[in-house]
Amino acid sequence: MLSDQIDVTSVALIVCGFAGLFLLWFANRNRRLPPGPFSLPWLGNLLSLDADAPYLSLAKFAEKFGKVYSLQFGSVPCIVISDANIMKEVFSLENASGRAPLYLTHGIMEGYGLICSEGKFWKEQRLWVSGVLKQILKGRDIGAEIGE
Repeated sequence: MLSDQIDVTSVALIVCGFAGLFLLWFANRNRRLPPGPFSLPWLGNLLSLDADAPYLSLAKFAEKFGKVYSLQFGSVPCIVISDANIMKEVFSLENASGRAPLYLTHGIMEGYGLICSEGKFWKEQRLWVSGVLKQILKGRDIGAEIGE
């Protein structure tokens, strides 16, 4: 009899715990993002994407939520822009062209390197690398190396 009460109490505590976590997750979602489909805690919208043709899922979301909508990939919020003119306008802004804070870019590489850096530091590195590549290309006969 006592074990039945403990089991019911344990189950009730676990259910209440998960409900509390879900409410915390729901309350902490970023309300400043564009509209988008409902996402699950920790998984986001990963299960709502077609694994074989994710572009079709994204196209359906664009039909339903408009040219700009938001998705969650795991715990990472993403904004999807499905219009070329809007994309050009957004990426012309300096503060919209940064890198996502991923483990590779900010954890391992610490924001350094041509692929991981951004802003002024990226521009300086890009100029340096393109200058070095031009020097290399000027000094070598690329056609002979390819076998032409």
